[in-house]
Amino acid sequence: MAALFTACPTTGQMIPVGIETDKVSLSLAPSFIAQVFCPHCKTNHQWSKDTTWLEESGTLIRPE
Repeated sequence: MAALFTACPTTGQMIPVGIETDKVSLSLAPSFIAQVFCPHCKTNHQWSKDTTWLEESGTLIRPE
């Protein structure tokens, strides 16, 4: 399993969205829009599976 992240549009820093998944499960998920509180700029941001990164072995990668 890998932690799911999205980027803060204000600072560009990565935000953990609180979900662990894998590439296959994420690719099978339907399209969605969710919100996450950003600890960097202290606001909520919208994110979707198309704007996420997976952390695998300490490295952030874009799911295919």
